Amino acid sequence: MRCNGGAGSQGPASDSPLSLLCHHVDEALEGVGHLGNLPERLIGWPGMVSYPFRRFLNRLCSHQDMRIYLEVGSFVGASLVAAAWGNRH
Repeated sequence: MRCNGGAGSQGPASDSPLSLLCHHVDEALEGVGHLGNLPERLIGWPGMVSYPFRRFLNRLCSHQDMRIYLEVGSFVGASLVAAAWGNRH
């Protein structure tokens, strides 16, 4: 499901926080098929999360307004590392 018309959407329909978040989720989902900025060594990192989902988390957490990432429970930290990799804020 796409929030704002899917691929080719020009931006959020409104400036509401939910609309802006939804737009960023759409952008993160569009980049899942690309290599992104995760290094090759994260492909083989053990864990119970798929590599496409790791790329999604990384792109989602790269947004400048993303300040909090909460993970309840961690096996070996694959999703936590993917979310944090290269994201300075």
